[in-house]
Amino acid sequence: MRGVVSRSKQALLKVFWSTVYTDKVRPFVWVYYAALLVWGIYGTFFSAPATFVQPVMGHIVYNLWAWLHIVGTLTVISGLWLEERTHTDDSHDSPLERVGVQLQGGGHACMFFVLLGYEVSAMTATDWGDGVYSIFVIWPYVLGCLMLCTQCIARLVIGRRPS
Repeated sequence: MRGVVSRSKQALLKVFWSTVYTDKVRPFVWVYYAALLVWGIYGTFFSAPATFVQPVMGHIVYNLWAWLHIVGTLTVISGLWLEERTHTDDSHDSPLERVGVQLQGGGHACMFFVLLGYEVSAMTATDWGDGVYSIFVIWPYVLGCLMLCTQCIARLVIGRRPS
Protein backbone atom coordinates (compact mmCIF):
# COMPACT_ATOMS: atom_id res chain seq x y z
CA MET A 1 0.00 0.00 0.00
CA ARG A 2 2.83 2.36 0.86
CA GLY A 3 4.36 1.94 -2.61
CA VAL A 4 1.06 2.83 -4.29
CA VAL A 5 0.75 6.03 -2.24
CA SER A 6 4.36 6.93 -2.98
CA ARG A 7 3.84 6.42 -6.72
CA SER A 8 0.63 8.46 -6.57
CA LYS A 9 2.46 11.31 -4.84
CA GLN A 10 5.24 11.17 -7.42
CA ALA A 11 2.75 11.20 -10.29
CA LEU A 12 0.86 14.12 -8.73
CA LEU A 13 4.08 16.09 -8.20
CA LYS A 14 5.14 15.37 -11.78
CA VAL A 15 1.84 16.70 -13.13
CA PHE A 16 2.04 19.74 -10.85
CA TRP A 17 5.60 20.67 -11.89
CA SER A 18 4.93 20.03 -15.57
CA THR A 19 1.95 22.37 -15.27
CA VAL A 20 3.83 25.05 -13.34
CA TYR A 21 7.10 24.84 -15.24
CA THR A 22 5.90 25.57 -18.76
CA ASP A 23 6.19 28.58 -21.03
CA LYS A 24 2.86 28.00 -22.77
CA VAL A 25 0.99 30.59 -20.68
CA ARG A 26 3.23 33.50 -21.71
CA PRO A 27 0.86 35.02 -24.34
CA PHE A 28 -1.97 34.98 -21.80
CA VAL A 29 0.22 36.68 -19.17
CA TRP A 30 0.78 39.71 -21.43
CA VAL A 31 -2.95 40.18 -22.06
CA TYR A 32 -3.95 39.50 -18.45
CA TYR A 33 -1.49 41.95 -16.94
CA ALA A 34 -2.22 44.60 -19.56
CA ALA A 35 -5.91 44.40 -18.58
CA LEU A 36 -5.04 44.66 -14.87
CA LEU A 37 -2.81 47.66 -15.64
CA VAL A 38 -5.63 49.41 -17.48
CA TRP A 39 -7.95 48.78 -14.54
CA GLY A 40 -5.28 50.01 -12.13
CA ILE A 41 -4.96 53.28 -14.02
CA TYR A 42 -8.73 53.64 -14.31
CA GLY A 43 -9.38 52.67 -10.67
CA THR A 44 -6.65 54.96 -9.35
CA PHE A 45 -7.31 58.10 -11.37
CA PHE A 46 -10.81 58.04 -12.85
CA SER A 47 -13.33 55.88 -11.00
CA ALA A 48 -15.02 56.14 -7.66
CA PRO A 49 -13.90 53.53 -5.11
CA ALA A 50 -15.44 50.07 -5.46
CA THR A 51 -18.57 50.18 -3.34
CA PHE A 52 -18.05 47.01 -1.34
CA VAL A 53 -14.24 46.90 -1.28
CA GLN A 54 -13.34 50.32 0.12
CA PRO A 55 -15.47 50.09 3.29
CA VAL A 56 -13.77 46.80 4.20
CA MET A 57 -10.23 47.93 3.35
CA GLY A 58 -10.50 51.51 4.53
CA HIS A 59 -9.53 54.59 2.53
CA ILE A 60 -5.74 54.38 2.86
CA VAL A 61 -5.47 50.63 2.21
CA TYR A 62 -7.89 50.92 -0.71
CA ASN A 63 -5.73 53.61 -2.33
CA LEU A 64 -2.62 51.48 -1.77
CA TRP A 65 -4.47 48.48 -3.24
CA ALA A 66 -5.42 50.46 -6.36
CA TRP A 67 -1.86 51.77 -6.81
CA LEU A 68 -0.45 48.25 -6.41
CA HIS A 69 -2.38 47.27 -9.55
CA ILE A 70 -0.15 49.67 -11.44
CA VAL A 71 3.08 48.79 -9.64
CA GLY A 72 2.58 45.00 -9.75
CA THR A 73 1.56 44.85 -13.39
CA LEU A 74 4.33 47.17 -14.57
CA THR A 75 6.83 45.04 -12.65
CA VAL A 76 5.65 41.88 -14.41
CA ILE A 77 5.51 43.56 -17.83
CA SER A 78 9.01 45.03 -17.32
CA GLY A 79 10.31 41.61 -16.32
CA LEU A 80 8.73 39.96 -19.36
CA TRP A 81 10.15 42.61 -21.65
CA LEU A 82 13.64 42.38 -20.13
CA GLU A 83 13.62 38.59 -20.26
CA GLU A 84 12.55 38.47 -23.89
CA ARG A 85 15.07 41.16 -24.94
CA THR A 86 18.03 39.44 -23.26
CA HIS A 87 17.16 35.78 -23.91
CA THR A 88 19.78 33.75 -25.74
CA ASP A 89 19.38 30.30 -27.20
CA ASP A 90 21.93 28.65 -24.93
CA SER A 91 20.78 26.67 -21.91
CA HIS A 92 21.87 29.25 -19.31
CA ASP A 93 20.15 32.51 -18.50
CA SER A 94 22.03 35.77 -18.88
CA PRO A 95 22.25 37.97 -15.75
CA LEU A 96 19.71 40.46 -17.17
CA GLU A 97 17.38 37.62 -18.08
CA ARG A 98 17.51 36.45 -14.44
CA VAL A 99 16.69 40.01 -13.33
CA GLY A 100 13.67 39.86 -15.64
CA VAL A 101 12.54 36.62 -14.01
CA GLN A 102 13.04 38.15 -10.56
CA LEU A 103 10.93 41.16 -11.54
CA GLN A 104 8.21 38.84 -12.83
CA GLY A 105 8.25 36.79 -9.63
CA GLY A 106 7.93 39.91 -7.49
CA GLY A 107 5.14 41.29 -9.66
CA HIS A 108 3.26 37.98 -9.62
CA ALA A 109 3.55 37.85 -5.82
CA CYS A 110 2.32 41.45 -5.58
CA MET A 111 -0.68 40.73 -7.79
CA PHE A 112 -1.42 37.53 -5.85
CA PHE A 113 -1.84 39.63 -2.70
CA VAL A 114 -3.75 42.37 -4.54
CA LEU A 115 -6.28 39.89 -5.93
CA LEU A 116 -6.42 37.98 -2.65
CA GLY A 117 -7.20 41.26 -0.87
CA TYR A 118 -10.05 41.85 -3.29
CA GLU A 119 -11.46 38.37 -2.69
CA VAL A 120 -11.26 38.69 1.09
CA SER A 121 -12.95 42.09 0.90
CA ALA A 122 -15.65 40.77 -1.40
CA MET A 123 -16.38 37.81 0.87
CA THR A 124 -16.36 39.99 3.98
CA ALA A 125 -18.55 42.77 2.60
CA THR A 126 -21.25 40.77 0.85
CA ASP A 127 -23.73 38.13 1.82
CA TRP A 128 -23.63 34.78 0.07
CA GLY A 129 -25.25 35.34 -3.29
CA ASP A 130 -24.37 39.02 -3.67
CA GLY A 131 -20.71 38.70 -4.63
CA VAL A 132 -20.74 35.17 -5.98
CA TYR A 133 -19.60 36.12 -9.48
CA SER A 134 -16.37 37.70 -8.28
CA ILE A 135 -15.73 34.87 -5.85
CA PHE A 136 -15.86 32.22 -8.57
CA VAL A 137 -14.23 34.29 -11.32
CA ILE A 138 -11.34 35.88 -9.41
CA TRP A 139 -10.09 32.83 -7.45
CA PRO A 140 -8.56 31.17 -10.54
CA TYR A 141 -6.59 34.35 -11.18
CA VAL A 142 -5.43 34.46 -7.56
CA LEU A 143 -4.19 30.88 -7.86
CA GLY A 144 -2.77 31.62 -11.32
CA CYS A 145 -0.65 34.46 -9.90
CA LEU A 146 0.57 32.10 -7.18
CA MET A 147 1.50 29.46 -9.76
CA LEU A 148 3.28 32.04 -11.94
CA CYS A 149 5.25 33.18 -8.90
CA THR A 150 6.12 29.54 -8.17
CA GLN A 151 7.23 29.16 -11.78
CA CYS A 152 9.60 32.12 -11.44
CA ILE A 153 11.07 30.74 -8.22
CA ALA A 154 11.56 27.33 -9.85
CA ARG A 155 13.17 28.98 -12.82
CA LEU A 156 15.60 30.89 -10.62
CA VAL A 157 16.50 27.72 -8.71
CA ILE A 158 16.82 25.48 -11.78
CA GLY A 159 18.42 28.22 -13.85
CA ARG A 160 16.96 27.56 -17.27
CA ARG A 161 13.93 28.57 -19.31
CA PRO A 162 10.96 26.19 -19.24
CA SER A 163 10.03 24.34 -22.40
